Amino acid sequence: MRPEKLGELGNRVAVRGPNGNGHRKAHAAPNPLNPATVLWFGTTREGSVKVDVFDLSGRLVRSLYDGSMPPGDNSVAWDGTADGGGKVSSGVYYFRVNSVDGQDVVRVTVLK
Repeated sequence: MRPEKLGELGNRVAVRGPNGNGHRKAHAAPNPLNPATVLWFGTTREGSVKVDVFDLSGRLVRSLYDGSMPPGDNSVAWDGTADGGGKVSSGVYYFRVNSVDGQDVVRVTVLK
């Protein structure tokens, strides 16, 4: 099985979602983070949400959430660890949020 990859990001850090439906841009705070951050995002209706963290090369670092969330403002915390439990290195990482409203990508920086 091939590892999951975020894909080609280039310099794109903008959030994408349906136009005109009240969808809110995702953001992380604090950013840069040390040692943790919270990803905030909005959904327009209840449904499936998946949140993953990827490194700069697009490799999956950590799966943070995979389940259902209610409509409105939602959040997921990340403590700067990888799926194996170890702390990630300083650098740039990306949150990818897949929800009923589409896909959002948020760039975060880890500083130690």
